[in-house]
Formats: sequence, structure tokens, C-alpha cells
Amino acid sequence: MSTAVATSQFGVVGLAVMGQNLARNLAGKRIPVSVYNRTVARTDEFVSSHGSEGPIQGAHSVEEFVTQLARPRAILMMVKAGPPVDETIAHLLPHLEAKDILIDGGNSYFTDTVRRAREVESRGIEWQDLCGLDDHVVLLLGDEVEDIIQFRGLFSVSFGLLKLGPHAPDLLALTAQFLILLMDI
Repeated sequence: MSTAVATSQFGVVGLAVMGQNLARNLAGKRIPVSVYNRTVARTDEFVSSHGSEGPIQGAHSVEEFVTQLARPRAILMMVKAGPPVDETIAHLLPHLEAKDILIDGGNSYFTDTVRRAREVESRGIEWQDLCGLDDHVVLLLGDEVEDIIQFRGLFSVSFGLLKLGPHAPDLLALTAQFLILLMDI
């Protein structure tokens, strides 16, 4: 990949089906997005196939990926729940700084979410959780009102924002998600 300039507003790590579609959605709305996958060939294939759909930059390394993102960096991790999320966090953290935002899109178990949130927040990194149901996306926000402003409108169809406070249990999150879908926010 070429030398990166920090122009992307959003980053997506993990280019399986959901990660690809979310990156394409953002780029299709003209929101500059950078993508990274641990398998370089998948990144290259994605950029080659979908780079014309909008402002998409691919990265071959975590370092390159992070340098492509404007500060504060917003990174959506679309990797399998469990140890892959922990591995992704471990690779990203050395390159992040206070006020950057990590978003877990891997449908993690709530106790893992709480543990990870405490770990990254102790370093000044913001932690968010992303849930999806059919064609609706709900971002479960922490305490910062600025997060609402930053993420409103990034995803299509129904994008609900829910301010739960730090590390709400999954049951509350799923109940609130259902209510948002009913209210069509």
C-alpha cells in the first residue's frame, strides 16, 4: 500500500462479510474509511473490488492502518467474538492514544466487554459496543455526549444511539435495542 495520510474518518478491522458491508456503507456515504485485515490478500481484494464505491484506503499493517485515521481515531473491530477481539486490541493499543475510540462489533459476551472496556479506558481510550439486528444497527454508548455527535448518521437504514453509561449488561442492552427498533429512532 502507499504512504498513508490521516484522512479517513473511520477504520474497520476485519473484512469478513459484515466488516466489508459496513466499510462499503460508509464509503458509499462519502465517509472516508480505512480497512485492515490480518490477511493482506483480503484487504487488497476488497480495495480492488470496492475501492471505486467511495473513499476507501487499505492498509497492510496495523501501523499503516492507524496512521490513515484522523484523530481522534474511531476503529470498528469486526472480528470473531472471544480471543480474536483480545488479539486485535493487543495489536492496536500500542498505536493508539487518549481519546481514540475502539468499537467492538463482534457480539462479545458482556463480561468480556466489561473487562476490555476497563483495560482500554485505563489508557484513556474510549470503548463502545455495537449491536446489530437484521438491518438495524445500535451503538451502545458510554458516558461521552460527543460520541453521539460523532457517530450519528455513519450507518444506513436505522442507526439507533443509546446512552447506557459504562458497561451496561447485555440484557439491558438487548432490551433497549428492541425498544429502539420499536420506536424507529
